[in-house]
Amino acid sequence: MEIISETTRDNDLGRKLKIYREHLTKEIWIIDPGEKTVQIPKLLKEGYKIQKASNGTLKSSIIPGFFIH
Repeated sequence: MEIISETTRDNDLGRKLKIYREHLTKEIWIIDPGEKTVQIPKLLKEGYKIQKASNGTLKSSIIPGFFIH
């Protein structure tokens, strides 16, 4: 899980995201308080698919019972 801040945005969305993907992390929760969004790149057979929301409920597909509302 990454919580983006303005001072680390480039590192969080660049270098760190690349590392997560290189290690085939199944879900990467990216919370951006400034934009009021949550993105969840999920690893599927064909690659990463991004689920994004600014409201509503997002549920983890790998951690039972984990969600953000």
